[in-house]
Amino acid sequence: MRLQEIDLASLAINIRSALPFPATGYLYGKTELRDATVKLLDCSLLEAEQLVDTMVARGFVSYDAEGETAEDPGVWRFRASLA
Repeated sequence: MRLQEIDLASLAINIRSALPFPATGYLYGKTELRDATVKLLDCSLLEAEQLVDTMVARGFVSYDAEGETAEDPGVWRFRASLA
């Protein structure tokens, strides 16, 4: 799989649609994003991790830790307009 050829905007939209509820907590949520990527693209865990990291670096997804507590973890957010 050529990671450079993946449309990150479309992938982010598909991941958001594939998750039954918002991904919460930094590590748990990032794992959910990675696992959804594996299922959507039938790629390896390493490739999916690299894609998630790239989506974060380019602003397609971000982790909002504002007000984060043990009882109320932060949430992963998708950019409102991915086009």
